[in-house]
Amino acid sequence: SILSEVPMRSIWDKRAFLYSAVRLILIPGLALIILKLFRVDTLAIAAAVTLSGMPAGATTSLLAEKYGADHMLASKCVFVSTVLSIIVVPVMALFI
Repeated sequence: SILSEVPMRSIWDKRAFLYSAVRLILIPGLALIILKLFRVDTLAIAAAVTLSGMPAGATTSLLAEKYGADHMLASKCVFVSTVLSIIVVPVMALFI
């Protein structure tokens, strides 16, 4: 419902894309590299990288609103990261 208050033109915000890149690519990439360096079991690597590369949870915007943060930006981040995860998560699975 918070996203419905955001103008359609402003949903594709640079900050939301930056957040999504960090959340969906950078963090799982670092986790993959570090876990491979330590020669962790393949199944554990797959689980850790997959879980670290999931989109933002819907409660993010609710908590932002409750604590007086930028709930509009949080809603954009949830939306953009969820849409991008449709592409990124299957591609990420190829590298595990």
